[in-house]
Amino acid sequence: MSEATTPPQSDEAKKRLRDKVDKLLSTAPCKSEASITLNGRAMKYSAVADFIPVSAGGLDDKRGEPEAAVFTTSYLLDGADPTTRPVCFVFNGGPGSASIWLHLGALGPKRVVIREDCTMPPPPYVVTDNQDSWFEHFDLVFIDPPHTGYSLTASEDARKKMLSVDGDVEALAECIRT
Repeated sequence: MSEATTPPQSDEAKKRLRDKVDKLLSTAPCKSEASITLNGRAMKYSAVADFIPVSAGGLDDKRGEPEAAVFTTSYLLDGADPTTRPVCFVFNGGPGSASIWLHLGALGPKRVVIREDCTMPPPPYVVTDNQDSWFEHFDLVFIDPPHTGYSLTASEDARKKMLSVDGDVEALAECIRT
């Protein structure tokens, strides 16, 4: 169905989307602890999965209701000074793709083990320390842009806006600022 012929959302559908985003944003962050050895250095870290509100109007008093719940996974070095340790925000170009491929396939502290011919083995999948991770240099925050991964917009209008090039950039910038 083309956008021109998309039927308008019912009030009930609009309420369900809004309620879904509100529920995601009220969910407590999931936290765990792990460690990785990179270049002979053992590094303990906290992993945090959380939903970040993205609102129109930025951070000032004009800020509106959240238009999206954006899913993030953060890796934070234990004992590091947050005022001096750099943070790297990681996301795929978009709109359209979650950060999972960068997260568990390229830059995160753990990666999924694949076969030597680069194909996936059958489940259950195994993870291992990622010797190519950027974690020794930065805390890492992986972001799933709206409507990728677990991220979701609160309305059809917000979805249309955030699935545009400018809207995608604005949503990611707002997530980073928040």
